[in-house]
Amino acid sequence: AGNGDMRWVRALTVCLPRCGCSCLESYQELPRRRRNSDESIDSNDDDGEQSRRRPLEEFFTEDELSRFGPLAKLVFVVFDKSLPPSLHGKSVVEGGVPLALVNPLAADHRYVILHELMHHQLDELGCPSLWVTVRGNIPESSWLCRAAFPVFARGALVQLWELVQHSRFNRMLLRVFGSSPESAREAEYQRYIKQGYFQSFGLTNSGHPDHRTVEGAVHVATVLMEGSTSLQHQVLEFVCKNYSNGEQVVWIGKCISEAIREQDLELLLLDSRALSTLFRDMLVDLQRVLSSLGCGMGVWVGELHPLSEKFKDRCWTSVEVS
Repeated sequence: AGNGDMRWVRALTVCLPRCGCSCLESYQELPRRRRNSDESIDSNDDDGEQSRRRPLEEFFTEDELSRFGPLAKLVFVVFDKSLPPSLHGKSVVEGGVPLALVNPLAADHRYVILHELMHHQLDELGCPSLWVTVRGNIPESSWLCRAAFPVFARGALVQLWELVQHSRFNRMLLRVFGSSPESAREAEYQRYIKQGYFQSFGLTNSGHPDHRTVEGAVHVATVLMEGSTSLQHQVLEFVCKNYSNGEQVVWIGKCISEAIREQDLELLLLDSRALSTLFRDMLVDLQRVLSSLGCGMGVWVGELHPLSEKFKDRCWTSVEVS
C-alpha cells in the first residue's frame, strides 16, 4: 500500500453473503462437493439442467412474490443433493442466473428459499462484499496472530456478516410469510448437542483455547438471534457444561448478539438514501461485533465503493474492513 510504516500483512476478499449453517464443512468442502446442476435434483427428470430450475411461482403466491419485485422472475430454485448436511441452502449465480440452492434434507424448504432470495435481493440493492485487511503487525498477544487471521476471515467472520444481514430481513419474513429460521437452527444445533461439539469455522483446528472461545461465542450469538427460546436454553446449558470458560463464552456471544440491531424492513420500499444508511448501519454493527471479540487491535470500516463489474456475479459494491 506504500503508506509509510503501514504495511499490508494480509489481504483477502471474502464474498459474502453465504447462507445456512456456517461451519468449516460449509465453507471449505462445498466447492469440492458441488456437482453439476443436472446431478442435483429430481433424479427421475432427464430433461436437462434448465428443467431442474424451478420458478419461484411454484412455491409462492403472486402477492407474496410482489414483495421481491422483478427479482421474483429471475431467481430459480434448485434442490441440491450435493449440499452437505450442515448447509441448509445457498444463494449462488450460475451462468448469470441467480439460484436458491436448497438442501432436500432441510427442515423448512419455504424458509430456506425465502432466505436465499433475500440474500439475492440484498446483493442487487448494493450490500457490499468485504475487502478484509490487516494494517501493521498483528500483536503476538492477539488470537488473530500467525495463521488465525485468514482462517477467521474465511469462516467466523463470514458467519458474523451473515448474522448482520439476517437481522435486516428475518423479522419481515416472519411478519409477512410467517417463516423463521427457528426450525433450521433447531435441527442444526440438536445435531451438535447430540454429537457433543459445535462444527468448526476452522479456528479450533489450531487447538488454541482462545480460538475455541471465539467460535463458541459465534455459535451462541447465532442461537440467541435465530433459535427458539427452548433451544437457547439448551445451547447455553451445553456451552456451560462443555467449555471450562462457559460463562465467558456465553457472555461474548451475548455481546455479539446485542451489537447487531434487528429491524423489520421492506427493502424495496427504501430509496437510495435509506439503502445507503441501511448498509452503513450494518457495517457499524459489524464493527461493533469485531470490537467485542477482544482481538487486541482497532477495527476500521471504510466507505462503500461501487465496483466496475460485479464481484463473482453478485456484489456490485465493496468496503474495506481493517
